[in-house]
Amino acid sequence: MTREYLVVYEYANGSYSGYAPDLPGCISAGGTHEEMRKNMRETVENHVGSLVAQGNPVPSLVTHTVHCPKPVEETDTQHWIIERMEIEIPVSGKAARELASA
Repeated sequence: MTREYLVVYEYANGSYSGYAPDLPGCISAGGTHEEMRKNMRETVENHVGSLVAQGNPVPSLVTHTVHCPKPVEETDTQHWIIERMEIEIPVSGKAARELASA
């Protein structure tokens, strides 16, 4: 089963930090945009996988973007990058039905 999450990256002081608004506490950091994307993907996959493995509910997807501008260059002093991240959630049976209805 796949699920798409909105992720937000902030570039400031030479590095990135990021979070997924629909997954409280799901945050990460990286030195470059690509490193941040890789780290954030691992964080989201681990976070959701852990929730499913423990039988806990996965938060509903409620965050939407109205306008998602083209990312600016890393040379800018401070900026935000907002993108959608699709992840594969390894589930079967009851857990898959519950996630599909969330």
